[in-house]
Amino acid sequence: NICDFYAFFAYLCQNEGVLISFAVENYAGFAEKSLLTLGDAAIINRYRNPPKNNTWQDHVENVAGIFGANASGKSTFLSAIVCLTRAISTPNYFRDAVEALYRPFKTRYHDYDNYPSSFELDGVFANQRWEYQVAVDSQGVVSEYLTTWEGSYRRKIIERTRQEIWINWGKEKNISRKNIAEVIPRNSLAVTMASLFEHPDAGKFCTAIREDFAFIRPEEADKQARHAWLTEALLKRPEWAQVVNMVLQVADLGISGFRVNEEVVPNKYVRIAKRINEVINSELGEEGQTQEVELEDEEAQQMATALVLKHRLNGKEIDFNLEEESRGTIAWLNVAIPAIYMLVNGKTLVCDELDDSLHPSLVALLVSLYSNPRVNTKGAQLVFNTNDVSLLERYPEAILKREEIWFSEKDANGNCALYSLPEGVRKENNIAKLYFQGALGGMPYPQSLALEKLVSDLNS
Repeated sequence: NICDFYAFFAYLCQNEGVLISFAVENYAGFAEKSLLTLGDAAIINRYRNPPKNNTWQDHVENVAGIFGANASGKSTFLSAIVCLTRAISTPNYFRDAVEALYRPFKTRYHDYDNYPSSFELDGVFANQRWEYQVAVDSQGVVSEYLTTWEGSYRRKIIERTRQEIWINWGKEKNISRKNIAEVIPRNSLAVTMASLFEHPDAGKFCTAIREDFAFIRPEEADKQARHAWLTEALLKRPEWAQVVNMVLQVADLGISGFRVNEEVVPNKYVRIAKRINEVINSELGEEGQTQEVELEDEEAQQMATALVLKHRLNGKEIDFNLEEESRGTIAWLNVAIPAIYMLVNGKTLVCDELDDSLHPSLVALLVSLYSNPRVNTKGAQLVFNTNDVSLLERYPEAILKREEIWFSEKDANGNCALYSLPEGVRKENNIAKLYFQGALGGMPYPQSLALEKLVSDLNS
């Protein structure tokens, strides 16, 4: 029962973080600047803090759905968010992460290699509003700025150019621009390095970015990681068993329950696996040999965990391993549980291909959870792309508001652009119909006649 589902999660569900806008330029398919805004632009541009007696939740959307043809830039735009937040929040790998930010647009019409890839992030994290901008080229960081607001006071924390780096340490430390520049390499973010040196504001910003974002991607490795997270969460937090049961029953998959199967892996196999991992990941010594590592007995004990789903057939319960389950069942579990986890914790979930192996009704259900103020009481946000055009339908009721609808389109030169629903579209319009008619852009135009001729020629 959908009503019971809403009531249950309202029971589970203080705002933790709000993404206000994100922009990218000269990154992969996006040659020109493309901006995703999750709120009222007039309010956001006018006020650095929410109007009196308001919060940002009153002016920022909880959902943003991106539609468009294949290869139109939908996944690329979300990938830019992934790359930037990873570069900010993973100091152990910051050099590789910064290098990944530079992906200039490729075209024969203009030399974009001479321009940096640029990113802008605006949001409220750890109860403060932050604006972060960074530009990166093949030589490293070109510019970087971090600003925050305390009440109506705007405070600069980081200002960086190719030649100089300035970090506002307040009264605690006095470090010159020259000394800072010597400490921070070109291929490292100043905000990440300042966090490592225990700068309070930089540390707060980096920690918030790490904790307030999660990503769902269609790659197989990501699916396996999410499933491993789910089984571990069920072992450590038994209360989530009720969540899993509810999710399975709402999807009407004929499943009566589940259990977590645990098997102790023999120590010798654990040691073999660990040794292989060490050989692959460790650096070679002076003589080209890896160093031997002694494993403690408790380190060699590992649990192999897996979900086993229970089906009731002819009055009997039968266990099904995941290998025996449908792809849709596994996809629903691996997407719905992380989505609900982010929802009840007031975080931002960025999902590439939300409709991957899911029925449109289940996709609509997940989106509606984030849109429903009775359920989403902490301001959680869902930013996703999809090919499920049924989300644009207005009947029997609208799933997405006009402010939540975005499109991505590629022009003849290969340049992708992100844009919102045009102003001329009225509330009563059938948006799905307009989209299929090509009135909104972002629509593929396959060369069907050419393909039909090719197949006919092959058959002749």
